[in-house]
Amino acid sequence: MTAEWRTIRVGDLVAAGILVISDGYRMRNSELGPTGIPFVRGGDMQDGWIQTETEDCIRPELRDRVRVKIARPGDVAFITKGNVGRVGRLREGQPEIVFAPQVAYWRSLDHEALDPGFVFHLLRGPSFQAQLNAVKTHGAMVADYVSITQQHDFRLDLPAGKTQRAIAHILGKIRSSDRFRKDGR
Repeated sequence: MTAEWRTIRVGDLVAAGILVISDGYRMRNSELGPTGIPFVRGGDMQDGWIQTETEDCIRPELRDRVRVKIARPGDVAFITKGNVGRVGRLREGQPEIVFAPQVAYWRSLDHEALDPGFVFHLLRGPSFQAQLNAVKTHGAMVADYVSITQQHDFRLDLPAGKTQRAIAHILGKIRSSDRFRKDGR
């Protein structure tokens, strides 16, 4: 028996309280220091991983100011300006971080309805990447850009939560195996 899939608008997931989408924090240089909450830029996202050992951090005393922009383990992020579409996932054991404004992150609030691991693989997939490519500005004089409003209009094909978890598990195993072969670990 095949699982039933449905196509759903991202904005409907947000309206239902299943998904939160946010962009990064527009910081001032005076808010940065050597310790605090890691400030992650698009260049800190490589091959699905998010590097959290950054040179710049939001100073600890400014935590309340950036509270609504703090990303945490399980969040899936992608670059929305410049090299649009590079995806990363903040994994368990990594610290809370604050993204630069050129990065958006998606947080599942209901893991039964929307599995974060599935979201990670979905956003890296050809359907989502094609949606990004179709709406980004393709500017010759300005960097490519995809807004939060545009993200709300994207469509996702979703199976039931149990199927999402199974797919994420299998793709995670394949990804780990590929990483093992590349790294020789």
